[in-house]
Amino acid sequence: YDIFEFKTSPVPTCIMLGAPGIPNNPPAEVKGIPVGKKADALFFLHTARIDKKMTPKEVAAGTKAEMLRYIVRYKDGKEEIVPIFSEIDIGDYKVKEAAPLPGAQLAWTKPYAGTGFSAAVYSKQWTNPRPDVEISAIDIVYGPDKCGVPAVLAITTSVAANPK
Repeated sequence: YDIFEFKTSPVPTCIMLGAPGIPNNPPAEVKGIPVGKKADALFFLHTARIDKKMTPKEVAAGTKAEMLRYIVRYKDGKEEIVPIFSEIDIGDYKVKEAAPLPGAQLAWTKPYAGTGFSAAVYSKQWTNPRPDVEISAIDIVYGPDKCGVPAVLAITTSVAANPK
């Protein structure tokens, strides 16, 4: 069972960006996801089909490939770009060994029956530099290094507990 096989199992709560070979022709970007809240942090629950993995030489050199960007839009018209780097902040959905990434935690995993692979989903925390300003919306767009196809399952706002 492939979690992103749209032909046999629609995934209505997943935002997937369009690319060649992706069923149902999703859009290349999704803009204006409403938020309407202040937040100290955002948590992005996402995964990807990584088409071009880093070579050991690229990893050793510290090369980064920006697969996608979350654009956080504030009520005052300003914005922040949250770059998401392949194999650092987002990983492949089909892995031999599910593990955390340097910039994201492993949030969920499930073995594919009868194979040596598991499905994997990652959680990326981003600390909001402007927690006192309402976030009006979030955009999801490809980054300059389109090295795969991202799928976003959830975005959650978080507010720090205020001790009294």
